[in-house]
Amino acid sequence: RNRRTGADGPKKPMDSQAAARRLLCQGALGLRLELETQASQPTKKRPKTNRKLWDLEHGRASLNQWLKQEGLWDRLSNGEKKLLNAPLGAWEEEDVIDVSWHEEALEVLGWALQKVDDVLPYDDEVDRGKNPVHLPLFEATSGFIACAALRPLVEITHARDLAELWL
Repeated sequence: RNRRTGADGPKKPMDSQAAARRLLCQGALGLRLELETQASQPTKKRPKTNRKLWDLEHGRASLNQWLKQEGLWDRLSNGEKKLLNAPLGAWEEEDVIDVSWHEEALEVLGWALQKVDDVLPYDDEVDRGKNPVHLPLFEATSGFIACAALRPLVEITHARDLAELWL
């Protein structure tokens, strides 16, 4: 019995295109977390961002529009959609913590898709906002998805088995 999912037997791995779509969704959630973090800071202390967004709320709306345009919105859970639709500043601290775990998933999916050479040791946290995976956020994603290639299943299974030891 799988401790993580409660399901019997190994979970069937997703195909490379599904993994690439999920990676893009994780990246979008990470960006939304960045916008939420900036929105919660006093105006004078907001860091400059290199994204071409006129303001934070425009960035939130643009992110949601991009997810829908690229067919990724339907790949999000209802909870993720609710967070993405929430006005800036509406997230609870628990929401911020929960979404920060998506950045951990971002690195692991990036590794599985051969976009990252190694994952951090399992007892290290990913530095929030220092995403090592280049994602085509606010760009067309069809090429990124079409070119996605997973590592060999034996390599992914071995890494999953090691990670489950830490649960």
